Amino acid sequence: MNIRSVVLLSGFTVLASASSIPAFAATVDNVFVFGDSTVDTGWFRYQPLPGNPTLHSLAAASLADGGRIPDTPYGVGAAQVLAAQFGLTATPADAPGGGTNYAASGAQNNANFVNPNAPSTVSQISTYLTTHGGVADPNGLFLFSSGGNDIKYASGLSGGTLVQQNWVAGAATAAATALANLQTAGATNMMVVKGYVANSTATPTFLYNTYYNDLFADLAIDGVKFKTANVLSLQQTIFANPAAYGFTSISNVDGPNGTALINPDPTLIPNSWALYGTTALLRSPDAAQTSFWADDEHLAAAAQAIEGNYLYSVATDVPEPSTWAMMILGFCGLGFMAYRKNNQSKMALNAA
Repeated sequence: MNIRSVVLLSGFTVLASASSIPAFAATVDNVFVFGDSTVDTGWFRYQPLPGNPTLHSLAAASLADGGRIPDTPYGVGAAQVLAAQFGLTATPADAPGGGTNYAASGAQNNANFVNPNAPSTVSQISTYLTTHGGVADPNGLFLFSSGGNDIKYASGLSGGTLVQQNWVAGAATAAATALANLQTAGATNMMVVKGYVANSTATPTFLYNTYYNDLFADLAIDGVKFKTANVLSLQQTIFANPAAYGFTSISNVDGPNGTALINPDPTLIPNSWALYGTTALLRSPDAAQTSFWADDEHLAAAAQAIEGNYLYSVATDVPEPSTWAMMILGFCGLGFMAYRKNNQSKMALNAA
């Protein structure tokens, strides 16, 4: 049992009250995912590579090494970890043959200003309903994790605080309406993530608080039943004692003792460089386990594993805090050790 798992006993029991509705269906037959890079599991693997020759080359190298998602090629995303606990997958919806994960890095709730190639989360839900005849899977688990790109976009708007607040309020309303439509279509098992913050202090901004306050208020007004996965509290728990979880860095700065990945071209890639990541760009062989951040905005492999197992614990809704903590302990211990074994095997193959 690794030290990450042991400390979960003291840190995560506080989060056990995250859900406010009965446990999800005993049989989950699919995990459907809507959102942004926090739950993206490879949307851009199946999209055109950037036109800029340098970026094209970097993206192609990442793709060849199993990358093109925010934490690869050295781990799996939180949504994949969640789905695997049910014996399922979270394959991108744009993959050949289709999949259940509609999330795309850069997605906003109802706009495409951050990344025009990333369908908005509202359109992701609309596409799911359209392709399923307007009926949501009653035994599906629907995970929603979005808002960070709207918060980031709003923070750069001119016109003052009111303009910025109005933007995130509109984004929250759009998300709540889409989730209400999903519930009307038959979805009964929904989980909404209160996301992490992309800094080294786990301190939310005013716009972050505005967005999530509005989102949960709108969901309540719309009568949407869901579980809350408070990933911000999870992040704050880890940041309070990162060494206890095996992290030697919680800095999201590109440099020694910072992110797991080296930015391959800072002049062309000001942020989110993990989307261009390769094994060769890891700062050290175990950087994805010892650094919390893959780049300035995305979790590295070990943090993704912890988050994914936390999402599963919220979904299964164990009522007693002590039992809940013991489940997390087991899941994270086994899951992380399995991941580490696979990672070591891959690195051995790469070195051969």
